[in-house]
Amino acid sequence: MNAGITILLLASLVTPSGKEPQEAKAKQEFAGLQGAWALAALERNGKEEDVVDRYPPWVIKGEKVVYGGEELALLRVDATTNPKCIDLTFRPAQNVYEGIFSVEDGTLKICINRETEGQKERPNKFTTMDKANWRMMVFKRLKDGERADYKGTTGFVGMMLSFDREKKEVIINDVFDKSPGKKAGLEKNDILLKAGDAEATDLMMIVQVIRQARPGTDLTLKVKREGKEKEIKVAVGVFPFRFVLE
Repeated sequence: MNAGITILLLASLVTPSGKEPQEAKAKQEFAGLQGAWALAALERNGKEEDVVDRYPPWVIKGEKVVYGGEELALLRVDATTNPKCIDLTFRPAQNVYEGIFSVEDGTLKICINRETEGQKERPNKFTTMDKANWRMMVFKRLKDGERADYKGTTGFVGMMLSFDREKKEVIINDVFDKSPGKKAGLEKNDILLKAGDAEATDLMMIVQVIRQARPGTDLTLKVKREGKEKEIKVAVGVFPFRFVLE
């Protein structure tokens, strides 16, 4: 199945006399989803988390949800239910997350169940309290061109770091599969010496330097591996949306 957005009109579930009004309502809801949406709030286990400028916007174009310049998910909606139903099929795993949604005054709310196997429970209210597998996302509509260059969003290299206090070294503990760092050639147990022009002498400082690198730009990392120093240029990516779900 190709990633994208599909609208579910459910024409077969209505009588001929009610078909046109329901199809018109569904088309209206679908049209209302089009455009760019910035993630403004995320709720897990009943608690709201800080997501300000971390994630690039969702851009809904016709039948596609685009995130960071790539297709993110297949979307099906049913505007005839109360609350309105939504199914999100995220690529590449093609896992289907069932949920509900609402669009009002430039705000898009989506509450989904991230459980994709076995007996699934579609959310029936916009809250995650006492629901460990539910996620609620609140998006704000963006004006045309706003944040199109991902300015301010969190850069992603895809590595886990630690600090050796005795040696005063920043160590790469792991590099995520298929991440920008992995593709560039970073390896587990590399000693990070510099990120851009910043010396790797403080863990939190170097983490901030990496996060502030703009997606789509190159960041040069200087590492020491088996006693030899080398520079590795990493094409900074966008913060993966899967972290919202995991």
